[in-house]
Amino acid sequence: LREYTKSNDGTLYIVKGNEIQKIIPCDEGFTYGMKWKIEEGTILAAYVAFTGKYMCLNKVCDIQDDFRFPLGTSAYDRRPLSVMCIPAETPYDTTLAVFEYVKFEKTDYSPTLLKFALGMISWMTKALTKKFQRMRFEEWNVDFNDKLLNIFYLYSIEEIDCDKLISDIMIRTRDFLKAKQIWYYIPLNIKKKDVYLYEEGLTNPDMLFRKQKPVCIDEDKIVSYVWEMNTVLNVAGAEQLEEFDVHNPDILSILCVPIGSEERVLGIAKVINKHNDEMFTTEDAVEIRRGCIYCALAVKHCNLREEYGVIEKMFEEQKQTVLYFSLGCEHDIATFLSAVRNVSLPKGIEEYDWYPNENQREYLAEYMWLMFRNLFKDEPFFEKFGPFLMAVRQGYRHVPYHNFEHAFNVAHTIYIVVTTNEDEFSQFEKICLLIAALCHDLDHPGFTNQFLNFTNHPMAQLYTVSCLEHHHSFLTRLLIDHYKLFSHLSAEEIKQYHKEIHYLIIDTDLNEFLIKSDELAKLLNDEIYDDSLHRHLMKGILMSTADLSGSAKPDCTTQRIMYNWYQELFNEGDEYKLLGVKPASFMDRENYSMMPKQQIAFMQVMCEVGADLLSQILPNTRKLYHLYRSIRRDWEIALPQLPLVEAHLQKQLDEFNKKKTPCKRPKC
Repeated sequence: LREYTKSNDGTLYIVKGNEIQKIIPCDEGFTYGMKWKIEEGTILAAYVAFTGKYMCLNKVCDIQDDFRFPLGTSAYDRRPLSVMCIPAETPYDTTLAVFEYVKFEKTDYSPTLLKFALGMISWMTKALTKKFQRMRFEEWNVDFNDKLLNIFYLYSIEEIDCDKLISDIMIRTRDFLKAKQIWYYIPLNIKKKDVYLYEEGLTNPDMLFRKQKPVCIDEDKIVSYVWEMNTVLNVAGAEQLEEFDVHNPDILSILCVPIGSEERVLGIAKVINKHNDEMFTTEDAVEIRRGCIYCALAVKHCNLREEYGVIEKMFEEQKQTVLYFSLGCEHDIATFLSAVRNVSLPKGIEEYDWYPNENQREYLAEYMWLMFRNLFKDEPFFEKFGPFLMAVRQGYRHVPYHNFEHAFNVAHTIYIVVTTNEDEFSQFEKICLLIAALCHDLDHPGFTNQFLNFTNHPMAQLYTVSCLEHHHSFLTRLLIDHYKLFSHLSAEEIKQYHKEIHYLIIDTDLNEFLIKSDELAKLLNDEIYDDSLHRHLMKGILMSTADLSGSAKPDCTTQRIMYNWYQELFNEGDEYKLLGVKPASFMDRENYSMMPKQQIAFMQVMCEVGADLLSQILPNTRKLYHLYRSIRRDWEIALPQLPLVEAHLQKQLDEFNKKKTPCKRPKC
């Protein structure tokens, strides 16, 4: 600017409060020089800053003769003959700096040069103003955000409620925007346009109060418009305000901002009149939205918390219903406890290949009670085990395979393992293993995890993996807590029992077996198995091996168990067909002739692998491995001579095809 105006020299003064200070250029940039108070009677620049008006003095003889600025200009090498002094004035009558230019020759500052200088300094001032505003805004913004986060933190730790949070955030937003009034609306009924209204109190304007009854916003055309259109509305000036039926002369501008998604408005904020009668800007709408988002989140959270409370009550009610239908009546429990004392364990029950015959299957619960008595008669929980056992038996469905008979068989295998390896298991482990085995398929619907996931069953939505096993574990805990099986223990000890039983039940998922068997095999092959570190793998393999122990029974028993298992698989295959999906070959009823071959492969890949790994850690369980191998070889020998089996399965298939409609799917 000095070069363009052909000035010989110039000085820049920065305004600091009620003083101006000279800026002196130096090698490092600049340094500060003398200061003068902004008033008459000092230097020209101080006078210009005082009046806020520029001065252009041409053909100056002696500037110091002017009483308004007797100290003249800044000190220069020569006496200036022409001076141009221009303030950097903001739109709010605030002076940021003063520019002083001088000429030593007898040449004037022409009107053209003066106009250019005024325009240039005006643009510089605008740039400086924007910069200062941005810096100040950023400082306010950080402070504003910190306050909002602190309020939300207090809400999250339940030191303040939702209404207090909305009040505090809205008041902070109002003050940050320098607005005079603020309201907040929470939509309730879309059709009736009912809202909860938060407004400033008459006696306490620094707090918003929610009206006790919902109000209709039909009469407030601005809020109604924002609700319907889901858009920001900034109204200023008498004409625009009158379009929305706002006739109050004290209202100059209104900014109304919705919060939520495109489909739904969660809240609406309305602010009225900025201080200094300024208009609301787009930046103001952004800041309102920022504050309101916290309010909307709190309202949403509050609603979810209320919904959760309702769901929790519904859950408790349904839990009581489940328990009602699962629990035996006092008469049945008394009859059972009286009759069980006249029953003894059958001969051979301590062997892996023992299995109850048709007559003995009526006494499975009695046998289970006796086995628990042999191991835990001195444990406090055993006094409550009878009613618990009756409820567990009631909790198994009447499905072909995953029924109480299967649960008994698994628990029976675990019973033999722990009784023949008493020193290998703690009492805690024995209790958890037996209870987990007994309850590991509670309420099994007769379908696989894969089918529940494929049909998007609620159980699969609730548990992303091992959904059936998680369901069995949940019901087990429900019954344990109802009968207060471990009430004699501390809360931490009860937690450990629940945790151990849960993971043992999860281990019966065949997918878990495949993962753990690979991991355990590698540890054993590398001879780095450490019982203190890897014991959970051994117990997981034990649960899976016991779960498959039906394949270690005598031929006729194994065939019967296999037929029951495949009946469930065939039923699932039928359901896949109804859904227009081709089932896996082992689920397709028409592939019945492949059953024996599939069973042989299953025993070799799953049953024998698990039993072999287990016997490497617990050597006296090797008999279970030999039983699997023996039964598999019997199947292989008899495989060419199975026309009777095929005829039986063909008969089942014919009976199924005669039905006009497939069997109804059991509800999970």
